[in-house]
Amino acid sequence: MQTAALRRLLPVMIALTLLTPGRSAAAPQPPGPSLGNGNSVEFADNTRLRACGANKDGDNLSTFGSYQSLQSCTFVTDQPGRALVIATASLGLADVTDHYEAAFRVDHNTGVTGDPVTERTVDVYPDSALQTNGDGTDRNVAITAMYTLTAGAHTFDFMWKRNESSDVNVEMEAIDASIAVLFLPPGLDLLSCGDQPGGSYPNNTAGTIPTAHCALTVPGPGVVFVSADGWLRLDAPSDPPYEAANQLVMTGPSSESQSIRYTDVYTSASTPGTISNDGIDVAVANTAVFSVTTPGTYTFTHTLRRQSGTSTVRMQNATLAALYVPDHSPYANVCAERGGALIDLDGDNHAAVVSCQLDAPADTWAFISSTSSVGLNDALQPYEGVFSLGLDGLFPENPTSRYVNSYPNSGDGLDASMADALLLPVTQGPHTFNLLAKRQSGDPAAEVRMRFPVLFVLVPGASTFMPLSVGP
Repeated sequence: MQTAALRRLLPVMIALTLLTPGRSAAAPQPPGPSLGNGNSVEFADNTRLRACGANKDGDNLSTFGSYQSLQSCTFVTDQPGRALVIATASLGLADVTDHYEAAFRVDHNTGVTGDPVTERTVDVYPDSALQTNGDGTDRNVAITAMYTLTAGAHTFDFMWKRNESSDVNVEMEAIDASIAVLFLPPGLDLLSCGDQPGGSYPNNTAGTIPTAHCALTVPGPGVVFVSADGWLRLDAPSDPPYEAANQLVMTGPSSESQSIRYTDVYTSASTPGTISNDGIDVAVANTAVFSVTTPGTYTFTHTLRRQSGTSTVRMQNATLAALYVPDHSPYANVCAERGGALIDLDGDNHAAVVSCQLDAPADTWAFISSTSSVGLNDALQPYEGVFSLGLDGLFPENPTSRYVNSYPNSGDGLDASMADALLLPVTQGPHTFNLLAKRQSGDPAAEVRMRFPVLFVLVPGASTFMPLSVGP
């Protein structure tokens, strides 16, 4: 059994890996990274790219009903450009008898209320009676955003607040909260687009509807990393539960669909111990890496449909960002891997689910993102899974743990998203990046099931281009 107290100890040990010799410096000094105040990491210019990030070594606990910063990072640039932001966290219960609804936003340069079109709302509640570990139903939250910047200083905050709770003193728990920001100045061969229109996307059929989308005109072969997310809720408090599916689609000179993510949305009445009367709000996260071989204009779309049930599926504040990296770019290169439709892991030790390799030409940094759909296998045994990012081994690197509970329901089991993103210092030389997973607790016979996991890594000035690898 994993208790909340034990879980808080794990990120502290992981954080020590950032403090080993050769991985940090006393002050920002190009091209290598440095550790900023607290857990913030800022990086000097490296082949004209700039990035900043921050990670929490363990838990954030809060009772605030107004927006507060979870994590924050800052960089200064002397030219305009665009910033790709991905913020993620695992959510749990500080007290296993509590329940709350939390809201999250990304903020750019205000530090007060955050950007409303990036808001995510998530309910966290006690475990199902079928669950065995008893430390609450853990969930993930993710926010993707793209901002156009002027020259100057830019601060990005990952913010949160309590929407509702069983008591004003209930503590929200965010585990290993992280924000990673990649600045893209003009004049590079990297191209980007984004869409964060805000609003609501209802779908009362089994057909597919588009949510956020954007287009890029690419000059030649390369890969496009796409990140999209939002949150799901009931259309009306009296509606029955449903399961939704969201997917990323590329259309243009070539077309492809990737990365189905399944999500169950429950009524409050079907989830004992919850206080929200509008249903159980759930965040969704999705990423894909598309290969493009022909020049032309490609559109990248986040789609939504009802997988099962009869209720109207409703997504709020869908956002999407796309980043094109041409083959053999002198400014940045990537490695990526997509996993298969069904990956089942049996065991309590970390295993690499998907991996990719890059050769760093100098001490530099890596922008890493990974998502997956998580659910039960055919035997329907409940479990809690833990998912992490690893560098050159099977031990989680930095505080990156993401916890997800899955247990039986009236259908094929509780499905949810896993999402992680991290800005990580790396030393010169070849490196293997891993998405790790294991069973954290639950039925000893339970297998962790992942669907279409995706790992994406960008390293500035990488000397070796590794083509996209597609798993079985």
